[in-house]
This record gives sequence, C-alpha cells and structure tokens, in this order.
Amino acid sequence: MGVVLRGAGLLMLAAALSGCSLIQPGPAQVVSVSDDGRYVVSSHDNRRLILWDTEERQRSVVSRNANIYSAHFVSGRDDTFLWQDLDDVVHVQTVDGEVLESFEHFPTYGHVMGSDLKTYFASDAEFHIYQGWGTDKEPVKVDGQGARFQGTLLNLVLDESGEQLLSVGHAGVFEEDAVDKRDPLEATRTGYFNGPTLWDAGSLKPRYSFPGLFGKAHGDISPDGQYVIAAGENRWGFMWETDTGERRWQLANYWYGKPRRDVDVPEGKERRDLPAEERLKLDRLIDIPEGGREGEEGHMRGAQVGAL
Repeated sequence: MGVVLRGAGLLMLAAALSGCSLIQPGPAQVVSVSDDGRYVVSSHDNRRLILWDTEERQRSVVSRNANIYSAHFVSGRDDTFLWQDLDDVVHVQTVDGEVLESFEHFPTYGHVMGSDLKTYFASDAEFHIYQGWGTDKEPVKVDGQGARFQGTLLNLVLDESGEQLLSVGHAGVFEEDAVDKRDPLEATRTGYFNGPTLWDAGSLKPRYSFPGLFGKAHGDISPDGQYVIAAGENRWGFMWETDTGERRWQLANYWYGKPRRDVDVPEGKERRDLPAEERLKLDRLIDIPEGGREGEEGHMRGAQVGAL
C-alpha cells in the first residue's frame, strides 16, 4: 500500500508541476514523499524548497535559501520533514510550519531521520556518513572519496523500525567480502562502501554490500524491512533479502529484457564475448528509443556488468 500511495503522490506532483504558472522552482534535485502519500517536499536547483499537498492540490514555498540536496520526509511520520538552509542549519518541521528541532551541521549531501527525531544520519560531499549532530556526532563511513563532480547524491534510507540503514551512491567498486575485509572507518581513496550497502543502525556496522550495479545508483528498503531494491546506470535492477544478503530477483532491463541463464560458454571465452542474441532474451519491455539503436551492441556489453 505504501508504494502505491507514494507513486500516486509523485504522479500528483508531476501534474501540479506541469500546470504550475505561479511557482517555477526550477528542476528538482531531491523529491521525498510522506509515508501516507499526501505530502511531497522537493528541493530545487535554484534553492527553492517546496511543500506539496497532493490532496488539496496546493503548494507553498518553505524556503528560497535551501540546500538543494536536503528535502526529506522523516521515516514513520506523515507530517514531518527535514531540510537544511544555506547557513548549514538543519530544520525538522511539520507540514503546518511548526519547527520541532534545529541544529547546525555540515552541508549535507543526503540525510535521513527516524520517527523518534533522534536517530539521524547524514552524508557530506565526500560520501562520508555520520550519525547524530553536534557533540554527539560520530563517523559511520569515511572510506573513499565522494562523486560530487559526477552529479551523484548519496541516497540514505532508514527503515520504519529504525534498525536498518541503506546507503546508495555511485556504484562500480565492489570487492567480494568487503564487509569482512574492509573497515569503513579506514580512510582510503577507494569507496568500497559507496555502492548499495546495508548497515546496522544500532552498531553502525555494515551488514551487506550488494554487487551488480554501475554508475549513479538509487535504492530503497521495503516497508516490512525484508528486502532491498536498487538500480544503476547500467540499466539493471536487483532485489536482495535483508536477512541473508542474498539476491532474490534480477529485474528485467527495460531495453534488453532478461539475461539468459541457459547459455553454454565455450572454453576460453567469457559470457560477455557471446553475441547479444545468445546472452540476452531480447524481450524488451519497451522499444528502443529513436537514436538509441546506434551503439546498441556496446550498451548491451556494458549492461552485462550486472548480469554476469
């Protein structure tokens, strides 16, 4: 039900944006929907922060001086959202305008708060993750360098129980058993935990790091906390179990369909060396857009990063 309501909220927002003549906030950088689907908060590239009421079909400008990556509804609350102004003050406020909490913080590149209004995680521009604020702030991840020059936000998702944190940024660097071999508190140039990673929000330790994606990636945790779903720029999406970290499903690629699992790879060759029609079930979900056929075979080879 939550997914349907959120989808409805986004559709209402799209309709409102297309017909809006009084408010022109510019391209949205972050859009967040309340759990009940009624409210949407969006931060835009011209520093506008907009609150949308999809039921009343109304919108209001909350701020003209907002961090463009800071719009986020509080997990488990239908009427409370986060945002940060350009003086680096984070505001926790209701849709009625009541400010419940304010605190100074570093410029956030993605943040999330639990329903208790105490559990708080935020990323800086280097994709370093911290829990808490002020004197209670402590690091969760400091490995790697962020992808701020690649137009990438570190997406943070806290499940409704507040026990699991998902972080998804710029995927591509993956090491088998990185959770066991690497320390996220060790400063390194390689971001082993920049891709989809599930954390224990209590111990602040990584539980699973999920492979198969490349480039900008986005993900979410199911409402019951049992699954993680994520997709990347290599046009593949996957679903994993949160209990075991095992991949349950590979989603169909909307251009190329699903990879074939019954392929015999000749000795001395790799799967990616085979012609596309042998590697893939070319049952596309949509037709390739006009102009997209050029270099299609090359795109297929690249897409196999997640299908091998």
